Amino acid sequence: MDSLFASKLGTNYCAGDEESIQIETFLIGPSLRLKRLNDEIAEMQKALDKLTEKRDTLRGFVQAHVALVSSVRCVPLDILKAIFMACLPTHHNCLMSAREPPVLLGRILTVCSSWRIITLSTPGLWASLHVAVPMNRSKGGLKECEQRLEVPRTWLQRSGQHLLSISLQSPRNIPTDTPFSTPAFLRTVLSFASRWQHIRLVIPGQLSETLEQLTAGDVHMLRSLTV
Repeated sequence: MDSLFASKLGTNYCAGDEESIQIETFLIGPSLRLKRLNDEIAEMQKALDKLTEKRDTLRGFVQAHVALVSSVRCVPLDILKAIFMACLPTHHNCLMSAREPPVLLGRILTVCSSWRIITLSTPGLWASLHVAVPMNRSKGGLKECEQRLEVPRTWLQRSGQHLLSISLQSPRNIPTDTPFSTPAFLRTVLSFASRWQHIRLVIPGQLSETLEQLTAGDVHMLRSLTV
């Protein structure tokens, strides 16, 4: 596009009064063309938005019907549960991580929304747990402490009547006089002592005395205990 001021464009040149009038007059035509282009783009964008909305609606309609013939929905429930169980780690207890089963299995909702229901209702998936006591104290007060302690408690409650394999790992030199501490997590683990089968505790020595309060009747299903 030709311009009388082409040599001045992109520089620090400051137009004078007469030149400013020339520039304003010169830009009347280009400004009108620019407005027309913007208007055309806006209209095309509206049309594109409508087409996109129709596409998304139709895609959802198609996908909903395709899901009805999905092979995964034809798998018997007992086989699906067995597959889920086979996904659990074999060399360590399950971690409280959204990246690993069983939590991961309930988060893959793009495959089948019922997987979450199946995962939560299969006690065997929750009979193994590794609890790592956090290094840092909670900054959210008692409410946040209780929420964090609720995770292993809820996890183990989902295990129904299954025998439990639990490991509790406590960092060295962590305070033991706060609500969010090793004793608090240990109390949660102790509350399920009647279903202990394989237990491994890495805790401060003074807390080992807590275990002495347990009787043989309290841990009658225990097969191994490492402290």
